[in-house]
Amino acid sequence: MKIGIFGGSFNPPHKAHLQIVKDIINQRYVDKVIFVPTGDKYKKDDLIPNKHRYEMLKIITQDEKYISVSNFEQHNQSIYIYQTLDYFKSLFSFDDIYLICRSDNLDTFSTWKRYEYILENYHLIVTKRGATSIPKELEKYKDRITLVDANYNISSTIIRNKLLNEDNREILR
Repeated sequence: MKIGIFGGSFNPPHKAHLQIVKDIINQRYVDKVIFVPTGDKYKKDDLIPNKHRYEMLKIITQDEKYISVSNFEQHNQSIYIYQTLDYFKSLFSFDDIYLICRSDNLDTFSTWKRYEYILENYHLIVTKRGATSIPKELEKYKDRITLVDANYNISSTIIRNKLLNEDNREILR
């Protein structure tokens, strides 16, 4: 079985996150996907507490047979993605593990802790926003990187900014 691990802040999770995962499953890149929201110590401005992001993901995935949510990073606060992948590999030792990320992560992927280890041991599925290419420093791993079209005009940043720029500021307090 091919299992996709979709890590991210999901700050907040939204319909496009779910649709991206459904597309990846329907196109048979993976058989199952596990959402893994980052822990609370992840360095991001205005990060909603993990327990809320986790619960929101549970709600939007509750009717999905091949999609689940893990709170692994909530219970393991100072964790790198390679450790998360290793954890899931220990659970699913006979399966192939794929890391799913958005294309904005691809440009900085070579700065991630143990990025070469990740690419040597796991597959990477990158969902594209617009024109995306594999950076030069990752070229030697191009056979382990799959670029997938996923041009949805919604992002967590857009949602947060829309709330902040309208008369909804009280909602966020």
